[in-house]
Amino acid sequence: MKWSNADRSKRAWKALKNYPAATEDPHADHQQFLVDLLADLLHLARARKGYAKINKRAMDFEDALRIARGHFEEETRAKASA
Repeated sequence: MKWSNADRSKRAWKALKNYPAATEDPHADHQQFLVDLLADLLHLARARKGYAKINKRAMDFEDALRIARGHFEEETRAKASA
């Protein structure tokens, strides 16, 4: 299935708007939830990186972010030229 940028945005919004249920501050604003989610993903990646020698499932946040930025640039460039 080919996802549109609107579809990608909706998926991200769904994840972000459901994140307050996992926090202890359901009244924070969306910017704060975004910051907290990113920080929690950094913690997850660091924790998983330590287990890489055991299960070969390491997570490198900086590498993932670099790849994600590349995908974003390509997806938005493709939309702009369409």
